[in-house]
Amino acid sequence: MRLSRFAAGIATIAALFAILTVAPASATLLGVENQIGLPDISYGTGSVFTYNASTDLATLSANATQLTGPPPPGTVQTIDGAFPNVTLQFLVDNSGNFIGGIAGSDLVVNGTSTGSYGSFGSPLLTAEVTNFGFANGPTDPGSSWFDVLLTVTGGSLATSAGSGLIVGQTIGITIIGEGTGNRGPFNFNNNIAVGQLHGTAKGDIGAISAVPEPTSLLLLGSGIAGLALRRRRSSVR
Repeated sequence: MRLSRFAAGIATIAALFAILTVAPASATLLGVENQIGLPDISYGTGSVFTYNASTDLATLSANATQLTGPPPPGTVQTIDGAFPNVTLQFLVDNSGNFIGGIAGSDLVVNGTSTGSYGSFGSPLLTAEVTNFGFANGPTDPGSSWFDVLLTVTGGSLATSAGSGLIVGQTIGITIIGEGTGNRGPFNFNNNIAVGQLHGTAKGDIGAISAVPEPTSLLLLGSGIAGLALRRRRSSVR
């Protein structure tokens, strides 16, 4: 009896691992809008989000104009340079499932910024995408249509002492559509711009609070497995 229960427990754990270790894919927003904080890079007028269904390539070409430092007091200073100065590219299928990043840096923020927060050269920030989410409908919390999680890999903001960003830190991007689309159900024709695969956008790039990622979930699964094994050994005794 004990052996059969143990076998059933192992089967349950195996199923849990199967769920937790699949490639990241999101059926909803990741919650970046409610987690994003300072420092923060804001982008807006002239920014465009596009999707190529034949190559699965999603691209945000954005105009970042403002850098807000961490409190206190949350100093705001301009970002100078030729627009567009933000390029974000990653792969996602036409159902909204995240596939992966591209060769090279997935996110590059160029330009310079000087003010009481500090002086930062180009590139300001580089990062790699780890997950992508989207709104299922207009009633989803917040105003984001899409959001993205990334890991910082470099840039002057990540290497300057006291910048509030470090290499390896998780950051997030919100993408709010300004075109003729809507916020779900997910369909790139609707979510970016009706009848087109592009739309104007605005949003923020910034540090976020901890968000569960596949690695964390894997550790959780490992912990459950360990507890099951410990219980099995106790029962045998």
